[in-house]
Amino acid sequence: MSVQNILEDLRLNRFSLTDHAYLRMSQRNVVRADIRSLGQTCIDWKLQANGRFKITGTDTEGDELTVVCVYDGETLVVTLF
Repeated sequence: MSVQNILEDLRLNRFSLTDHAYLRMSQRNVVRADIRSLGQTCIDWKLQANGRFKITGTDTEGDELTVVCVYDGETLVVTLF
């Protein structure tokens, strides 16, 4: 498991979203293209104590976007802000 796997999945639109992440997307006006952009523009990432990856980059408009993901053979976006 590595952040590189997650970034590739995000770039290639190979990720799933939790119901919570869908809710946050609608609240924050984020679309899948913004998450794909984050996969290309990663500026910081951290493996959290709970095993989740916190990844920050920019969306399609250049605004900062952070996602929290888990990876277990595939990428699952848990939340975003």
